[in-house]
Amino acid sequence: MQVKYVPLLQQQKQIQVMPRHRLRFDVYLNGMLSQDRQECLVPPMVFANPMAKDHVLAVLDRLLEQNCENMIKDQIELSVKSSIKQFPNKTHRFPKQILQFSAVVIDDLKGGWTNRYATEYQLRIVLPRNNSTWLTIPIWSSDLPDVQLVISTAKMTWYRSFYQLVHGVPKTIPELLNQEGYALLQSRCEVPVLSTEELEYTHDLIKKKYHQLDLNSFVEVLFGDLAAASLGFTQNGFSPQAGLALALHQTKKQRLL
Repeated sequence: MQVKYVPLLQQQKQIQVMPRHRLRFDVYLNGMLSQDRQECLVPPMVFANPMAKDHVLAVLDRLLEQNCENMIKDQIELSVKSSIKQFPNKTHRFPKQILQFSAVVIDDLKGGWTNRYATEYQLRIVLPRNNSTWLTIPIWSSDLPDVQLVISTAKMTWYRSFYQLVHGVPKTIPELLNQEGYALLQSRCEVPVLSTEELEYTHDLIKKKYHQLDLNSFVEVLFGDLAAASLGFTQNGFSPQAGLALALHQTKKQRLL
């Protein structure tokens, strides 16, 4: 399996510095679609907001100044080597095509058509949609432009994809938690965390009410009540990122057994 990081942040910046009118949108489309505009050639750019305001340009400037994409490339290469070494007998499941990764700034702060949690669903349950071999590393405009956060997100994107290649795409909430716990642990994330009481509540609620994986259950369980409310979903008393905290806790516990 070949894995390649394709830099797109400079391309995104070149769009952002243009005046905000039709030509800018056309340049965006021309850089993403085939000549007849029938095929998307650069899928990660679908998540970019071509008409975003200056806050997105500020994020791009900060990350480009810090040579962010070279660091992402290096970390993905190290993560790939570690994963293949861990599961050498699973390589027959890997795609023959080159698996490409790119980071893009996604405007969840002021982008009217972007809900962060609905987009997370598309990004984390990615392989069954179109067997895409080009995966997106999200950089959220609502987050501070922190290089270490971006690198952590890049590593999680790889480990999540690798988990799906080995174990298949999650179809249930328990399978989703296994996937996310693996990605968090392999990326050496220490957060999110919950108290013992909150972990027990989250575990019991999931066991009682949640099994099938869909957008509704994905948002409610992984990201909590505030995220669910942003999409008009049920609020059941989940703390922010409750499911992710439980996933990390359970995976750490299993690793110790």
